[in-house]
Amino acid sequence: MFAKPWTSYDEALTAVEVFKSYVENQDGWRVINRGGGKVFANENEVQGFFGLLLQASRFDVNREANNGRGPDDFKISEGLDKTVIEFKLAKNSALQRNLEKQVGIYEKANKTNSSVTVVICYTGADLSKTRKVIKALGLDQPDAKTVVIVDASPKKSASKV
Repeated sequence: MFAKPWTSYDEALTAVEVFKSYVENQDGWRVINRGGGKVFANENEVQGFFGLLLQASRFDVNREANNGRGPDDFKISEGLDKTVIEFKLAKNSALQRNLEKQVGIYEKANKTNSSVTVVICYTGADLSKTRKVIKALGLDQPDAKTVVIVDASPKKSASKV
């Protein structure tokens, strides 16, 4: 029949999945987790790296758009079709509160209910913490908001696995 049109959410999720795959499978972790796992990119640096993926987007892409409740990390839009992308570092002590409340506030300010939250994990402890928080908030349920975990921990060479 008729294909569903490509939405800002599709664009956002695809860019996030490409970013995740590059970081986890193609040594992209080395760009944001430097110094042998001792020097980590801050959220602003991660956003700058991710922003490269959206340069050729047909959508309007804005970084740090502030529509009244503080700046969201990215807003992808085309007319009334809008999606917010928010990045979080798992090591942030306010991770649970931010996942619970922040994106919803940004969605309301941008007059949308579409978002993708990306959590960057630099260590195994970060991964464990993030999974527990996501489960505690019910964000692991099928009807929950989209949260994508990116494992940016150092990876061994395939010859050493």
